[in-house]
Amino acid sequence: MLEAGGALPGVQEMLGHGDIRVTRGYTHVASELMQDGARRMGQALFPR
Repeated sequence: MLEAGGALPGVQEMLGHGDIRVTRGYTHVASELMQDGARRMGQALFPR
């Protein structure tokens, strides 16, 4: 979401984090494996 221009507080709310520092701790994770997982989840949730 962040790479697509979403705001960190929006990500925080979606994930249910009470502290923005928790959300910020996850923002560095952008491995190919996670990107592939996110793409697959998106396809499962929003099939074309």
